[in-house]
Amino acid sequence: MSKENNIKKISFEKGVRLSKSTAYLFYEFENATDINITNLDTTNVQLMDWMFYNCSSLKTIDLSKMRTDNATYFGCMFRGCSGLTSLDLSTFTSYKAIYMDRMFMDCKSLTKACFLPATNLAPNCYSRMFQGCESLKYLKVAFESWTNSTNATLCWVVEVPEGGLFEGPDS
Repeated sequence: MSKENNIKKISFEKGVRLSKSTAYLFYEFENATDINITNLDTTNVQLMDWMFYNCSSLKTIDLSKMRTDNATYFGCMFRGCSGLTSLDLSTFTSYKAIYMDRMFMDCKSLTKACFLPATNLAPNCYSRMFQGCESLKYLKVAFESWTNSTNATLCWVVEVPEGGLFEGPDS
């Protein structure tokens, strides 16, 4: 058993400033039930991909203090977090985001996702974003336009059940 599998709770003292990347920071911490990142300063972080990959015991996480102003990569950030039931990403900004592909892939318990805003949609940016989110019932998207977004939403909601409430920015 790896050391990551023994950790149940993670928290940080106030004033911890992260540099360019949080990629793989909590990668495969499968038994972590509480990851408190409210004291982390992520202002300068550009790469957030794979950050919580396969943290399957997490049911919720407070992202309200997380700064994403400079982040460009969110790909697979929550992939495999099968215990998550909802996420509030309303404080996220993603104006510099290039890739958010597979961000929530296989979050099987996710029922609600308030989606982060994005204005720059790169090709395949949202590819397979919610694939395998078999419990998803509510999704609010905040991006303003599909213009210039070749394949931006390729297979966006594969394996998501029909029905539920899916709101756009004008809803």
